[in-house]
Amino acid sequence: MKKIISIIMAISCLISGTITVFATNDELTPRYTNISAIKYGFDVNTDTGISTVNSSFTIYNGYFGEITATIQRKNGSDWDDVKTFTIKESSDSVERYRNWAVASNNIYRCEFVFKVYNSREILLESVTKYSPIVLFPGS
Repeated sequence: MKKIISIIMAISCLISGTITVFATNDELTPRYTNISAIKYGFDVNTDTGISTVNSSFTIYNGYFGEITATIQRKNGSDWDDVKTFTIKESSDSVERYRNWAVASNNIYRCEFVFKVYNSREILLESVTKYSPIVLFPGS
């Protein structure tokens, strides 16, 4: 009987549309107040040592959007900042695409901070995401 009730409840949730998460970058992401979509990625070309940082987000209400992407290198149990890129735009879609050379024999990730400001430049929302780690072995 419990199994039947569970199935009925699951179907009810799917039909009613009250689910408050959506999938992005292989993870479940909650819905935000001023952000409708977030995309981000980080990779290192092991032949050239050039890292690629991709990020974008779409904002509700036409506020200002800012993306800060920071490439980080693993140092023991800590992460050291290697390079930071920031862009701030007054549009409903903000994108950042950059390349940066990184040193071999290291483990990297990228921290992404997505911020939304109103017209008086008051911070309304901030979301931080991390890319999966990338190993850049030596040659």
